[in-house]
Amino acid sequence: MNTRTHCVNHKRFSTYVTSIALVTSSALALMISSSSMAAEQQHMNMSNMNMTQPQTTVKHAKAHGVLVSIDAAHHSVVIKHQAIKKWQEPAMTMPFDVATSIDLNAFSVSNSIDFTITKDANNNVTIISMTPAN
Repeated sequence: MNTRTHCVNHKRFSTYVTSIALVTSSALALMISSSSMAAEQQHMNMSNMNMTQPQTTVKHAKAHGVLVSIDAAHHSVVIKHQAIKKWQEPAMTMPFDVATSIDLNAFSVSNSIDFTITKDANNNVTIISMTPAN
């Protein structure tokens, strides 16, 4: 091997070693940074943070709609209703559970109705009163 070839090979080897050193040090820096962030997250005190979804404070709302379907066996209905402003709900068609005290046999599909709905602690909505609309 002549001197020139030896110098070129030495230069390539030196560049290769430098590249490996850069990649290794970058990977090490990333690992240290990630480890540091994980340690910080473990020490964060989140006991005073409210992590629950905001609850609707208005538990009852009155609405108007048209019966799309009635399932007396499961005590539920589907209603195409107008916006429910108290709950900031847009007009839509949706299913509702109906209180067992309401006689669904007194209603027919496509009846216009006025109804009152309530939300429980889990945001389940139930119709608690329903009357034919005037």
